[in-house]
Order: sequence, then C-alpha cells, then structure tokens
Amino acid sequence: MRRRLLVALLPIGLLAATEAAADYPFTFDEGRRCRPAVADFLRDLAIPEETIESITFKEKTSPSLTFPRLIGFEAWVRPRDIKGYLVVHLGVGCGIQRAHTTGDYEVEGVR
Repeated sequence: MRRRLLVALLPIGLLAATEAAADYPFTFDEGRRCRPAVADFLRDLAIPEETIESITFKEKTSPSLTFPRLIGFEAWVRPRDIKGYLVVHLGVGCGIQRAHTTGDYEVEGVR
C-alpha cells in the first residue's frame, strides 16, 4: 500500500518542480530533470529570464569506450545579446558543481 501511494505522488512532485522552472527558455533534452536546479542557480545569480535566449543540456559520460556511464550534465545558458555562454556543471543528482563563462559573457560571482 505504501509503495503505491509513493508512486502515485511522485509524478505530481516532478510536475511541480518542472513548472517552477518554466519561466526560463529550456530546450527539450536529456537533462530536463535538472531544470529546477539550474533555474534556482540563475535566480541566485540575479539573471532575469528575459535575458536568456536558450538553455541546453549535454550529458557528461565517463571516457570508457566499452561501458560509458552518465557522470553528470552541463547546462549551456545562452544570453540574448552577448556572445558566449554560462556553462553550469551538475552531478547526476543535479547538484551544482561549478560554473564558468565563455566568450564575452560576464556574470558577477562566476569566472
């Protein structure tokens, strides 16, 4: 009985977390479960939604050729009017590990 209740409530929690990140322009991709973590990180950096062109996730896998495994994600945040990206590195559980910028994009608190 307890397992069935948990399974029934899980999609509702995932939906709520996805809705919380809906303001940012995410693309559909493999890192979508990490959207809320990236949206919170962008809010913490005071980056408004309207300044972001797109956010795309890339999987990071181990370098093994025989059995690569997922080791995390990178979220590539592209601003509207600036050349460059904010790259957010996340673990498999969506915890923020580090971030850096490329090109002309400068974000206070990120190198």
